[in-house]
Amino acid sequence: MNRRIDVFDNVRQLEQCKADLLLSVAQLYRTLSTMENVEKNEIGEQLAEVIALAYAVGGRLGWEQEELAKKAYRNIRLRMLEENPAP
Repeated sequence: MNRRIDVFDNVRQLEQCKADLLLSVAQLYRTLSTMENVEKNEIGEQLAEVIALAYAVGGRLGWEQEELAKKAYRNIRLRMLEENPAP
């Protein structure tokens, strides 16, 4: 019975992390769509929150933070290459 409660608690926590991530992305979208009286620092804080929550969701799904960081870094490098191709 105790194991069953743990499973349900883990599922509940994962669902909460996913909901928080979705709300954070929505807030960032709202901020970026208005861009009135928005400080650069505020956008940075919201982006950092999205990243932190994405790591939390990944952790709940069994991914190690180091492994996620490597994948994120690889994706960042690929995007930079796409945006700035070599001449």
